[in-house]
Amino acid sequence: MLHVWYLAFLSTTLMEILTTRVHPLIEDVVMKIADKPNNKILSRKTWNFGNRTLSAALTKGQWNTLLTLLSPSEIALNDARHVRKQTTLAPHRVDYRDRNSYCQTPHLRLGAELFREEGVLLPLTHSKSTFEIPNP
Repeated sequence: MLHVWYLAFLSTTLMEILTTRVHPLIEDVVMKIADKPNNKILSRKTWNFGNRTLSAALTKGQWNTLLTLLSPSEIALNDARHVRKQTTLAPHRVDYRDRNSYCQTPHLRLGAELFREEGVLLPLTHSKSTFEIPNP
């Protein structure tokens, strides 16, 4: 879940899991609540996975948004990288980044800088080449 919440780019394997396993579960809920009111929190949906369960209680709009967020992005990889770098490495934010890194230890400073540049949170020696799909 950490990758889905925080990373700008997802691996092909993770995106495949989202589209083939998670998306159908959410799509099923969205189809079942199509005629329900928009603002009301709908009954809790619970999924069982062996001895673990996952429950969610969302409004109709939130279920629809969740379904959209789990759909593959239509933005090209290079465009997504460019937009991300314009935001995270904006020249007018240099002072903010410097002040933030001043209080960090060198290894935390390096990790934060690499995350700003690449959008992927992995150990330094781990290959980031498989993270090539923009996170929807």
